[in-house]
Amino acid sequence: MTEPECPNPRPRWPLLLLAAAIAAVVLAILWVGAEVKRVKQFQKFDYRPQASTNDPPANFRDTLTGGDPGAGRQVFFNKPGASCGRCHRVGDQGGDNGPALDGIGSRLGPAQLLESLIHPNTSISKGYETVIVVLTNGAGLSGVLRSENETTLTLHTPDDGERTVPKSEIIRRAAGVSPMPDNFASLVSTDELRDLVAFMASLTNAPGVQ
Repeated sequence: MTEPECPNPRPRWPLLLLAAAIAAVVLAILWVGAEVKRVKQFQKFDYRPQASTNDPPANFRDTLTGGDPGAGRQVFFNKPGASCGRCHRVGDQGGDNGPALDGIGSRLGPAQLLESLIHPNTSISKGYETVIVVLTNGAGLSGVLRSENETTLTLHTPDDGERTVPKSEIIRRAAGVSPMPDNFASLVSTDELRDLVAFMASLTNAPGVQ
């Protein structure tokens, strides 16, 4: 007796095509999700400057007078939460990531000095504007604009120092917010804020003038 012949095996290529199609759809969904997340992260920054005012909020008005400049200097240079001296220079002490503050007390009144602390995005000094860029590899970079030409952009970043980026690698660029924390008032006490305003108001001399 001869054994019955086995039916021809069903070709597998339709299943492989279906699996490939499903995999492609899944990858596309994941890619779109990643792009949406990246765009949302980029858009979370509020680039709109706040309205300037010489009338500080009522709960801060007590910080305009009565401060101790010497104690304020200690807050400026030595309080870790404030970290003012990391970016700003007074005389020969401090950092260069922000504008030097020598003479600021002769240019701004106490209310304006307070505003610069609690609302740092109201007015950003020219030459210290922050730039945020998104690169073709998906990475983001933020720093103070140091120089720019037709082909490159040089930023001073808080962590890595100066970074020069080819403009051909930039897919999106926007003006950033001030490097100063927008919650500065919560990082110091009311007395420390009062002393800090007094210290800044005492800086009436230009650089190099005693």
